[in-house]
Amino acid sequence: MIIAPTELLEAFPTDPHNGGPYVMWKGTPYAHLMVPIGARK
Repeated sequence: MIIAPTELLEAFPTDPHNGGPYVMWKGTPYAHLMVPIGARK
């Protein structure tokens, strides 16, 4: 998980199934970037 200013998170998708980093809770004060480190099952 990476906490960053919301402006930096705008370029990332919100879909956790896209196969890469995604924004969780976009549009809230709790928005953060999730970076998967392994394959999803």
